[in-house]
Amino acid sequence: MNLLINNLPESERKDYEVYIKCVNVCKAYMFQRLTDAYDDIPFTEAGGAYQEKYWAKYDSQKDIYFSLLDELKVLASDLSTYTLNSSAVHLRFKTADILNNGDLAKWAKFANSIRLRMAMRISVVDPAKSKAIIQEIINSPAGLIKENSEEVGMVEKNLAQVWEIYWPRALYDMWYQAHAPRSIMNGIFGYSTTAPAEQIDPRTYVVFQPSVQGRYVACEKWGADQDPQIDIDFPDPDDNKKVKAWDYDDNLDPMFSYYNKMTYFNFDMKFPTVSPSEVHLLLAEAGVRFPELGINSANEYKKAISTSIDWYYALNNSNKYSETTQPNIIKNVMPGSQYPKPAQTLIDGFLTYKTGLFDAKNNGDKIKEIFNQKFAHLNYLNPMEIWSEARRLQKEYGLLAPKSTVVKWMERFYYPSSEAQTNPDNFQKVVNKNDALTPVWWTGRTK
Repeated sequence: MNLLINNLPESERKDYEVYIKCVNVCKAYMFQRLTDAYDDIPFTEAGGAYQEKYWAKYDSQKDIYFSLLDELKVLASDLSTYTLNSSAVHLRFKTADILNNGDLAKWAKFANSIRLRMAMRISVVDPAKSKAIIQEIINSPAGLIKENSEEVGMVEKNLAQVWEIYWPRALYDMWYQAHAPRSIMNGIFGYSTTAPAEQIDPRTYVVFQPSVQGRYVACEKWGADQDPQIDIDFPDPDDNKKVKAWDYDDNLDPMFSYYNKMTYFNFDMKFPTVSPSEVHLLLAEAGVRFPELGINSANEYKKAISTSIDWYYALNNSNKYSETTQPNIIKNVMPGSQYPKPAQTLIDGFLTYKTGLFDAKNNGDKIKEIFNQKFAHLNYLNPMEIWSEARRLQKEYGLLAPKSTVVKWMERFYYPSSEAQTNPDNFQKVVNKNDALTPVWWTGRTK
């Protein structure tokens, strides 16, 4: 990046520094996602054509993480004190910044929040370093993304071409398989027709939509004969027969709940790169793991759920799209899918109930519950982070993500097949790990 600045006239270099700093925050976000998926990857020589390094070496995940953690510390500090001026370069920055609209305080919080995510990611393999970095972060004046108004998200500008490039394409193509999983609706959200209202997570009604019968019925496994709950949910012989004949895939009159289209097909939403709910949950876990940091885990846990509830209702209630708009919401948006936000007294009662349960748990069960809340909040929106968190916690708690009977668990992605031909010398150093079963470094596991 410095080479790009050095090619500019001396008079412009300082003004363009802010662009490079923000680009480097995005670079850190990108490489964090890449190394989480692949483990060792090209990093120090990636994009090295300017230095005539056309065949990049592979850096270890440990080196990449430690390098990015150091870089993000500097970036957060620099951006929190940087002041934009009236130059044409800085005026263009304010309009060109599609992530934070020229708000450098948000850029600093974005950098710090990515750093927090990465610091917690190494908590199993290097707890001492993890704790030291988290201590720096909570003492940093740059701050963290803690409110929904501060969320950093990517927005799609060209809605006319939404299904070629917009992020929910998979949900659009496979909507008839997006059933409400029992692990979330009944397990995490606590939904039951007999449970008191203050014990049911308010997100139930905006994360999921009712069935054609106006009921909230979750789904466990593929194949009606594999789900013992069916006979309970559908005691009527005719309904029971229909459900089993449809095998969950009927797209005309869905008798199960699906993910709520009024929420997930709000095309004005931003794809959440780092959300305040996730940040609060990271802090909650840090407080459990490292009590000497003085973090009130129960308060962070409560705030995480509260911000998630507010975010999902704002998304659901603000949706102005329908089956006839461009882009359109696909069919079977059930009546009641745009659900009114409950009274704050009911939400507060639920938060008090959940926080009380959390407080009563031992440390291990608290960390499991924090994972469950990440799973609930991120779900369809950020499965990469759920996958990474499940792998990180597996050494201590086993696999916390719901187990599939038809899909094999992956520990990493395969490297691109072209690497063996185009970059053979460097690829030889990682070829022994080019499989789906070797854990990445920060898991602390070898198998």
